[in-house]
Amino acid sequence: MGLRNWFFSKIYYDNKKIKQNVLGIISRLDEFDSRLCEYLHNLKFDENSKIEKLIEQKEFIENKIILIDKNLEQIKIDLFNKDVNQELCNLTGKVSELDKRLDFINDNLSRNDINGELCNLTGKVSELDKRLDFIIDNLSRNDINGELSNLTGKVSELGNRLDLIENKFHLLSKLNEFIDNSTEKDRQLLSDIAILNQTVNMISSNEYISRENKIKCLFLIHNIESWDSVFSVYNEMLHCEKFNVIIASINRRYPGSSIFKDEDYVHRILTQLGIEHIRFNNVNSYDDLNIIKSLAPDVIFRQSQWDNDIPPGFSTNNLRFSKLCLIPYEIMNFVQLGFNHLSSYYHTSCWKLFVANKQTKIEQEQHDKLNGLNVFVTGHPKVKALKEAKPFWPISSNPNVKKFKILWASHHSIDHNWSNFSVFLNIYNDMLNWAKSDNSIEFVFSPHPALVTVLESLNDPIQKESINNFFTEWNQLDNTNYYREGPYGPLFQSSDILIIDGISWLLEYQLMKKPIIFIERQDHSPFTVNGELIASGTNRVSDFEQAKDKAYKFKGGELDLHRQNQEEVIETLLSIDDASNNIINSILDDIYN
Repeated sequence: MGLRNWFFSKIYYDNKKIKQNVLGIISRLDEFDSRLCEYLHNLKFDENSKIEKLIEQKEFIENKIILIDKNLEQIKIDLFNKDVNQELCNLTGKVSELDKRLDFINDNLSRNDINGELCNLTGKVSELDKRLDFIIDNLSRNDINGELSNLTGKVSELGNRLDLIENKFHLLSKLNEFIDNSTEKDRQLLSDIAILNQTVNMISSNEYISRENKIKCLFLIHNIESWDSVFSVYNEMLHCEKFNVIIASINRRYPGSSIFKDEDYVHRILTQLGIEHIRFNNVNSYDDLNIIKSLAPDVIFRQSQWDNDIPPGFSTNNLRFSKLCLIPYEIMNFVQLGFNHLSSYYHTSCWKLFVANKQTKIEQEQHDKLNGLNVFVTGHPKVKALKEAKPFWPISSNPNVKKFKILWASHHSIDHNWSNFSVFLNIYNDMLNWAKSDNSIEFVFSPHPALVTVLESLNDPIQKESINNFFTEWNQLDNTNYYREGPYGPLFQSSDILIIDGISWLLEYQLMKKPIIFIERQDHSPFTVNGELIASGTNRVSDFEQAKDKAYKFKGGELDLHRQNQEEVIETLLSIDDASNNIINSILDDIYN
């Protein structure tokens, strides 16, 4: 009896000691878990590849945990049907697996995985404690002594492994501290470089230009369709002894396109127009920027404010070493777009922003951060260019047979998340069928250049095939033309009417004093006060059938009831004629005086 009591007392004492060790380990695991959770909460990962790797490792560990949990559940069910020796073998295998998992932690896991693995170990040790209780209640004396001895060794090994994890944790803490310090220094260095770059640009752009020296002026051309906005200024400079003027063709990236392209198209049109120019079409646009810096222009004209439309080498920041100027590609804005259409970074970086009328200057003052200090009312060069354009119609027909000429244009906003003017997707097949059915009318389709790239980016294969079929059939008809040949003034002069959904031609075509049929979407961005005035010079309809009916009335000789409103629009908004000379004189006055 005494030996029996001593034996179970010994078992109880050893078991208690093991439990204390296990509880100690659990306590340390909880501490490490808390500290690692706090540490990992603040840890920042910058590289997407690391994040993806961590996600893969996390999924691997979760799958392993699920598998282990299933095995443990099965063990619980089978314990009552297995003998003690088999259970001890299973338990030894589980401890061995736990040991391998600790090796995996030290050798392979990343920072984020340590937290999950420690949490997993905590659960496993808790499970181990329960299993020890079960062993004490069910195993024989000899087996208990052997198993306790094995478990004591394993617990000691666990302690050593946890010490290694703790050391690794301290190392990661030091590494993170070093990374944070380095990141802050990098931020400060980048800030210092940006400030230095701005200072150098300011000094460069304000460099004194002697009257004895010519003013070197560079025009970067990507929107060849709006060439009329700058041509007369370029032409006047070309014949002025005070200027050395350079034209350069560059790539572009309009909405819907993922790449910069079309420099070859711009180059081709400039060549057809007889404009001498250089080509900036390097794969790396910063190589072109180096050429620009070698040319050292005093003034740079860009065609639009949108940095996203042109290669990064020609961005606002990269060109600020020179005096930046802008002649808007459209004559004026007259739509409430609700974003920085008038207050972009390029606007505020411009030395001079030339506008068509006082109304535009007032609107600019209300939106930009400089309150219009860099805005100059000079008139817009496109006004004179459109009025003086030589007529050209790209469809060849019998000159003895008078045909009605319809110019059709469509904006690129086919969706519902921007200005929402385009109705192309609603009417393109109707326009095709109309052209097929009436050979007495000639149709020229001249889309906004961005509509082309937007249509190319459509994902619906059925819709895309339908549009491709439209262009194929349109180009095969004798009385139709798809026009993409740059400036559109000649089309304005030759056509009888314009059918359009928006935007800038609603104003520009009124210079022709011809009817405009405006197919108006009900959800388009609202007009400004000037926009409503401009719209009053058009025939507003809501669908294709109304537009077609109105076109036949004009074909039959009906007068345009909105003609008087067009006169008011021209007198109010487009009355300044000599814009190019006004722009040149503004540049000369500020540089030489």
